[in-house]
Amino acid sequence: MSLLDSMTGFVRSNMPERAMEGFDSLMDEVRFVPAARDLGAGQYRLAIMHYTVTLEWVRFPYRVCDPQLVMALLLVWYMSEAAAAMGSINTDYELPEIDVEKLDEETAIVLVTGSLAEPLDLTEDPEGPIPLDGRRWRLAQSSVWVAEHATLFFGSGDGTWPVQSEVS
Repeated sequence: MSLLDSMTGFVRSNMPERAMEGFDSLMDEVRFVPAARDLGAGQYRLAIMHYTVTLEWVRFPYRVCDPQLVMALLLVWYMSEAAAAMGSINTDYELPEIDVEKLDEETAIVLVTGSLAEPLDLTEDPEGPIPLDGRRWRLAQSSVWVAEHATLFFGSGDGTWPVQSEVS
């Protein structure tokens, strides 16, 4: 799932249903930063994608739902999801901007724009649609495995072997 999908799902699941009528989200102005490298475990990073996110409500019921709820939800999502995801690729994030244009006494156009970045990673798959270096690949959500516990073995210096140390 892309960060845009995650953001959209978070907003949809926390906004009143009535406020989600006429809602759309899209990715725009995509640019790539070269970052090709083998990630191990059958994964390969092609690049880092930087893009503009647009969330749009064409008839937002601002009398029923305060537009600040949209911003509060997005700020919570950015702090909990985007910060970690973008931090993992050494990219800072900027908070989104909101524009509210009143249409009538009940509705407004609400436009939120922000920037996101995420890796474009591949997983080796003999049936995959992407040819690279003589192998087939498919799009992947990269995973980085981090050790939570380790046992270290090392010499004691007096000729006895091994000395064991637990690390968590």
